[in-house]
Amino acid sequence: MKKIVTDERVRQEENQVFAWVGRTMNFLLPLSFLIKRLVLKWSFDTYVFELLAMLVVSVYLFYGYWKKGIDMERGPAWKGYLYLGGIIGGTTIVIAWTNYQTYGHHYTGIWDGHFWAVVLIFFISMTCLVLLLLNIVSWVNTYRQKQVEKELEEELG
Repeated sequence: MKKIVTDERVRQEENQVFAWVGRTMNFLLPLSFLIKRLVLKWSFDTYVFELLAMLVVSVYLFYGYWKKGIDMERGPAWKGYLYLGGIIGGTTIVIAWTNYQTYGHHYTGIWDGHFWAVVLIFFISMTCLVLLLLNIVSWVNTYRQKQVEKELEEELG
């Protein structure tokens, strides 16, 4: 039986292609969800796939980084801050938009102080929630990195 040997460069190119597709999906799925929810005002049944796919992709990415013990916080810090700011800002805007559509008749207009107080509360609560989740993920990732380092020390020692 003949064994096919794959060159490491070919495998690296394939991994780069899959990584590009994954990054593109991480951008397009939330965009599709937002367009269907806010612009087209479709029912939940039409964008439940995007929500489930985003959840599955997030769990898979987290598990992959955790399993390999790779530092999830590496790379330029500004990209992480931009990503977190986008999540916090985007979620706040979606919640504020939904709140205004639902309870807009209680406000005197878009510049009503009560509306902006609610938006501020949404922003603060989303920031706290995202930072809490980030700290939990960071702690679990650091714990796994230490486990991998310990396994490597035992293997080499």
